[in-house]
Amino acid sequence: MNKLTVVTVTYNSAAQIKRYANSLRVALTGIASEIWIIDNASKDKTAIELKKHPFLKTILSAQNLGFGKANNLVLRKTKSDYFLLLNPDTVTPKNTIKKMISYLETNTDVGLVTCRVEKADGTLDLACRRGFPTPWRSITRMLYLDRVLPSTKLFGSYNLTYLPEEKINDIDSAVGAFMMIRGQALKEAGLFDEKFFMYGEDIDLCYRIKKKGWRIVYNPTAKILHLKGVSTGIKDHSAKISKASKEHRAKMIYHFHEAMHIFYNKHYKKSYPAWLTKLVMAGINLKMYAALTRLKLRGY
Repeated sequence: MNKLTVVTVTYNSAAQIKRYANSLRVALTGIASEIWIIDNASKDKTAIELKKHPFLKTILSAQNLGFGKANNLVLRKTKSDYFLLLNPDTVTPKNTIKKMISYLETNTDVGLVTCRVEKADGTLDLACRRGFPTPWRSITRMLYLDRVLPSTKLFGSYNLTYLPEEKINDIDSAVGAFMMIRGQALKEAGLFDEKFFMYGEDIDLCYRIKKKGWRIVYNPTAKILHLKGVSTGIKDHSAKISKASKEHRAKMIYHFHEAMHIFYNKHYKKSYPAWLTKLVMAGINLKMYAALTRLKLRGY
């Protein structure tokens, strides 16, 4: 059995594959591992680029399965001590994976660990260490209170901005761009919920892992570079360089907000009064319409 299985889902990722593969090959030196790529029916030259790296085991899907369902194709059929979910638009320094494996082997109560995920400008990708999106946390984020008072636990719990970036801390959720999961924790929590097409499935999986009693940890002693949002085109910092069509961007905006509906209904609806549920749903819809309006005005 492999020590580590790396699972990556691609969609129109041809421009990122070479850098991703070359860095990962070095980072996995000396580790009994395998790398699986599931391509979600890319329309660019991703499939051609993947063939240039024969050490990558590839599955070419005839349709876009979404993130969770594509990952499950591999997670369902492979066995490893650890699984690393890694985005194709990442660069992995040579010691990052070894440090993460070592941390899991030393801390046997940790079910999932993530590293410091940096954006292209060197700043922390706040999504890599999050609190679960309770109604209060979601409201503070929608009202930008988390940006006004980010260093307070009351208002900074959505992205845990009250915690120092340079220290190891327990968190609620990591981001699917880099999640190293203990095989036993994944077995107990189950695979990705395929009701989530894109976005939210990583938070949902973390929620279920913690429900099983495992810790989830942010460990910034190692890091990766993440050129975030290139394939979807809906992130502000990468919108201009993304080749995603306007129609695809609109679909991703829909899936992003639909994931919020699914997560809330699955985990919180029964715990809160009906009036609050209606308020939360209205807030999500308003946020989605605002994002679609901005997309239309920008004309990408």
